Amino acid sequence: MNTGVHRGFLRKYGGFMFKQWKEKYVVLTAEGSLLVCRDSDDCETIAEGRDILDLPKLPAGARRDCCFALILPQNKFLLLLSDNPDDCNLWLNLIRKVREGVMSPMTLQRQRSITPCITDRDSLPDSCSDKDPGSPKLCDTPPLSRLGDRGGSLREQSQVNGVRRPLRSVSVAPPHRVSDCLRHGNSSDARAVRAVCLLMGGAAASSALGYLNSCAPPPPLTINRPPEISSGSGASLSFLRGVPSTPAARTVKSNSKLPPGPFALPVVGNLPFMDRNAPYKSFMEYSKTYGPVMTVYLGWQRAVVLVGYDAVKEALVDQGEDFIGRAPLNLFKKATRGYGLAISNGERWTQLRRFTLTTLRDFGMGRKAVEVWIQEESKHMIARINTFNGKLFDPTFIFSHTVSNVICCLVFGERFHYENKQFLQLVKTFNDFITLSSTPFGQLYNIVPWVMDHLPGPHHTVFASVEEVRAFCKEKIDEHLKTLDPNSPRDYIDCFLIRMNQEKENPNTEFHFENMWSTVLNLFAAGTETTSSTIRYALSVLIKYPNIQNRMQEEIDNVIGRERCPSMEDRKSLPFTDAVIHEVQRFIDLVPLSVPRCAIKDITFRGYTIPKGTLIFSVLHSVLKGEQHWATPFAFNPEHFLDRNGNFKKNPAFMPFATGKRSCVGESLARMELFLFIVSLLQHFTFSCSGGPDSIKLTPETGGFANCRALRRKAMDLYTTVILGALVLVLFWICSVKSNSKLPPGPLALPIVGNLPFMDKHAPHKSIMQYSRTYGPVMTMYLGWQRVVVLVGYDAVKEALVDQGEDFYGRAPIHFLYRATRGYGVGISNGERWRQLRRFTLTTLRDFGMGRKPMEAWIQEESKHMIARINTFNGKPFDPTFILSQAVSNVICCLVFGERFLCEDKQFLRLLQILNSFGKFNSSPYGQLYSIFPWLMDRLPGPHHTMFANIDEVRAFNKKKIEEHMKTLDPNSPRDYIDCFLIRMNQEKENPNTEFHFENMWSTVLNLFAAGTETTSSTIRYALSVLIKYPNIQKRIQEETDTVIGQERSPNMEDRKSLPFTDAVIHEVQRCLDLVPFNLPHYALKDITFRGYTIPKGTFIFPMLHSVLKEKKQWATPFTFNPEHFLDQNGNFKKNPAFMPFSAGKRSCVGESLARMELLIFIVSLLQRFTFSCSGGPDKINLSPETSGFGNLPRRYEIIATPR
Repeated sequence: MNTGVHRGFLRKYGGFMFKQWKEKYVVLTAEGSLLVCRDSDDCETIAEGRDILDLPKLPAGARRDCCFALILPQNKFLLLLSDNPDDCNLWLNLIRKVREGVMSPMTLQRQRSITPCITDRDSLPDSCSDKDPGSPKLCDTPPLSRLGDRGGSLREQSQVNGVRRPLRSVSVAPPHRVSDCLRHGNSSDARAVRAVCLLMGGAAASSALGYLNSCAPPPPLTINRPPEISSGSGASLSFLRGVPSTPAARTVKSNSKLPPGPFALPVVGNLPFMDRNAPYKSFMEYSKTYGPVMTVYLGWQRAVVLVGYDAVKEALVDQGEDFIGRAPLNLFKKATRGYGLAISNGERWTQLRRFTLTTLRDFGMGRKAVEVWIQEESKHMIARINTFNGKLFDPTFIFSHTVSNVICCLVFGERFHYENKQFLQLVKTFNDFITLSSTPFGQLYNIVPWVMDHLPGPHHTVFASVEEVRAFCKEKIDEHLKTLDPNSPRDYIDCFLIRMNQEKENPNTEFHFENMWSTVLNLFAAGTETTSSTIRYALSVLIKYPNIQNRMQEEIDNVIGRERCPSMEDRKSLPFTDAVIHEVQRFIDLVPLSVPRCAIKDITFRGYTIPKGTLIFSVLHSVLKGEQHWATPFAFNPEHFLDRNGNFKKNPAFMPFATGKRSCVGESLARMELFLFIVSLLQHFTFSCSGGPDSIKLTPETGGFANCRALRRKAMDLYTTVILGALVLVLFWICSVKSNSKLPPGPLALPIVGNLPFMDKHAPHKSIMQYSRTYGPVMTMYLGWQRVVVLVGYDAVKEALVDQGEDFYGRAPIHFLYRATRGYGVGISNGERWRQLRRFTLTTLRDFGMGRKPMEAWIQEESKHMIARINTFNGKPFDPTFILSQAVSNVICCLVFGERFLCEDKQFLRLLQILNSFGKFNSSPYGQLYSIFPWLMDRLPGPHHTMFANIDEVRAFNKKKIEEHMKTLDPNSPRDYIDCFLIRMNQEKENPNTEFHFENMWSTVLNLFAAGTETTSSTIRYALSVLIKYPNIQKRIQEETDTVIGQERSPNMEDRKSLPFTDAVIHEVQRCLDLVPFNLPHYALKDITFRGYTIPKGTFIFPMLHSVLKEKKQWATPFTFNPEHFLDQNGNFKKNPAFMPFSAGKRSCVGESLARMELLIFIVSLLQRFTFSCSGGPDKINLSPETSGFGNLPRRYEIIATPR
């Protein structure tokens, strides 16, 4: 490709994709411009002219607000032309999401609500001419037409008589909105009829644009391939006049109307990005971005997820006939061989459900007869519990036996003794089966059964146990056959056998042995584990909240007493008890995803099309924990079901049994069992546990298909990880990174790039905080291939940096800083070098007064120079950035160089500019990329090379100052830090292993100069923004300082005790600014054991200061500026252990005491002399950071300092 678009061109013009096409080259630039050219020179000529695919002159009154292109899969480009700013902003945000990896291109294609509708005006009829842009006449335009018909290359078309002009391309209709297109999409009077797409190659055209049918459909026509524009060696483009009816086109068309959803990988879909232990949490998180109806992929299985009461109710009730299908869950299908009531559909389900409901009701389900059975079974349960004589016991199987026996009476016509070993094994099998379905292992079986069937694992054991249940049921059915009296059925099996005999001549009957035993299995399993788990959870709640238990017992004693068995009639008189039982069902959220449904036909729902065969998850968790319907959705609160008078009240969002045509068959039985069993237990017992209420955790042990107890959790988690890892290997065809089972948990990382594609590049700490909600306060991530352990929250950070400070003191070799300092200096060193340099630096700086009275005098003197400089602006707007940098830096210069610099010193100003740009670059995505891929970035052009050249200027400045000090050095009278370092160098000149040499000296000086300038000056600048934003705070500080100090005397550190509000504001400024959200990364110098995990040597460690300074547990209003965080009830200053802007432990900031002194004296001095404001008023100030990466850098404003 000698004439290809060379890399230099792409770098120069920001191109991020190019492809050879018909001897031409297509380039999509970072700004969204689309280039089609013959060679790199041609591309460059077009780029310089900036007239690529531009619009010609628009009709009178119209205006062009945006024109950009979007890259789509399979070499397709989408070109958007719009004259409406709202449309442009909407598309720009969506394209940004695609580029940042938040949304996939295919998801964008499925967004019906944002389909671009652009008309090719060259082909409009006269009634829609430019002379009459507002004409109401019909504009029956062709759906898609050729772009430009004059031939010639783009380069030739762009120049006429030597004058460069825009290329002919696509015009827009009179001003319109995208919503107009959608509203009139099927109407013949639509002005905006179709979108224009650019495709590379005719073959791809036919499979590209089915989704555009959200606008007016094209007239029927047949086109073998799109027409072409070609002339000589000019550019050649293919454009569509219509969409041929091909299978591929129909596939795209059908998918285009799917609900939106997150980007899915081939083979594994969205599985790698989901919480495998609680997938419903991932669905809830996705819904914040994609709405209440969204599409996800579990492996290659498409699933539509419904979130929230409105969506679930609309689907299951209002459109219940459409959403009646049950998904063929492979785990249940294997257990039941595809028969039975639970997972059947169509006529089988209709007949079996009708028969089952009728039969169970005939035997008293929900009526007095079954109530007597439950009362009788409760007596056996109480007798069994009494045998423990107040000793500790596990109630799991007792409750399972009790509930199961009620089902057994209905199904088998008999109950079983608690000691019956066969019955015990059956109950255990159902318990294991339901639990298996909730583990990652069971979920994997549902997704890839053909893989799991050939792999060892506990599912084989469970399936073998299910066969034992089958044998047990067969034995019971044989016994019933021998003793059956058709005129006097005893139970469900008798009734089924009678119906079988009645339909024995029907070849299509659904009443046969396979359906009978599978339905019995359904009833036995569902009727046992769900209700018994709820009762067990209820007891946990009552132990957790003994006051609730006491109140229920008092109510029960008053209404029923302790002798009479409770009945369902008592429920009306026990409103609080009834409310608690309902709240238990809501709070346990037993089946958070509901039992999945399936689209047994194409379904139209909320404007989307759900294709036949799609899984449908109605997330009951989102209904039972929806903030719209529950006052405190994530807290246990019986008041949800009580009115102001203490009477029971219903809530339509209470649907633990699901709703609609597929709601639980045994709902009335379960309600009766829960009420009678729980009341009976509280009549006879008060429940507690050895560890007290605090030992009870109400969070589920597993949270997959159901929230229940775990089954060999660790082994299954490990097995699941292995299977998912294998699927990812199939996808990427590469070897995975060696895993470490003792590492903290974390999100799945892709090879090479790790978690980077899924992180917010503008504020990566936000992505990490989001992940911590799923993976906890200690988690593992990968930045590229660099493993990182992240510590989130005060407890984890403090435990690591303080309690285990010796383990976590290592500093990570941040490549950008390492390159700048060549690996020397106190900043990023470790081991003996760090110890010696830190000890020497702290001792020397303290000897020169850091944190003491001499340093206070230097700062007071510097504040006078700063104030004098500000006075020169005479109340006019100015940017305080470099004035503040000069003031703060001069304090450091006094310590390090023994002199201060004048504000007019050009070399000094140049150094400050370099330091300022250094901080910005370090926080930019480009700087972060250098720290992750330094070997790649060193070989690519970019601003980092300029930055390193600038740092060499700082090195030369330091070298010059050091040489000056060497010439005038008096070993008996050191003047500053450099003198002391030179003296120590001379003392250790005979030591071959000394750490006191020129490289360490100049790098440590750079560390002090950089860290001591930008951090403190940025904080003061942010403080001024805060005071302008909140003038009442500024006024209150001035009143306090006027009272304590006045406006003449310079403030000192002794005044701080008398300025509690001022001190609180300064602390809150540091907390709210959150200057270094990640902290400077730490490093595992050896294998570290932390909270049961192993952090291998060489791992980066991020103690997230952002999570400490903004933690809800530590701060009343963590995301609001609130000085009250540091004031007690009497207005006195109070400390907070979570205030650690300077980090904590052995690696805390060396200059912390100096920074605290500078902040107080400089800020108070400024407010003594000036009142600060800005021309736009307080509302103009935005306190969010300008850049947020390595550091949160405050925005720059021109401010006004009005002398007081």
